[in-house]
Amino acid sequence: MNSYLFNLINQLAGKWETLDALGVFLASYLGYILIFLLLVLALVNFRKYRIMVLAAYFSGFLARFLLVAPIRRIYPVARPFDAGQVNLLVYRSSSASFPSGHTSFFFALSFFLLFWFKKVKTPPKNWRLITVFFFLSAFSIGVARIYCGLHWPFDVLGGAVIGLFSGWFTKKAAVLLLRNF
Repeated sequence: MNSYLFNLINQLAGKWETLDALGVFLASYLGYILIFLLLVLALVNFRKYRIMVLAAYFSGFLARFLLVAPIRRIYPVARPFDAGQVNLLVYRSSSASFPSGHTSFFFALSFFLLFWFKKVKTPPKNWRLITVFFFLSAFSIGVARIYCGLHWPFDVLGGAVIGLFSGWFTKKAAVLLLRNF
């Protein structure tokens, strides 16, 4: 199933220059825009959003470096371009691919924002739009990483699950810590 879904998506790579450019942008650069947008949110209203933004970044850090990295050491899975013939659009050195670090990081941000905005008394007026944008972006990053030949679909699914856990855990920890201050 993993190989079938991968081939279904990756077979499209290399056929349309515009789609390839979009795939590379989503897989490699969209994440920087998300990180920057969170920073802008904090700068717009520093007192109100500084804790939320720092906790969101922590959630992504937790997912990517404290959860994904050990899983990759324990359960190494070869990247698609190491396992066979793929349409590789983004060069990446060989390393374990399960779970996707990019997907886990950006789903962690997305889930944290969702959990946080639902919990606070006065979320921004457009909090639903912000959350939907982050989720669509995280999903797009994951699919683009498959399209570009960097990850298997189960890598992306695993990254999303880790992001869910990380976002939930960070929100719970932040609420507990803030109660004690």
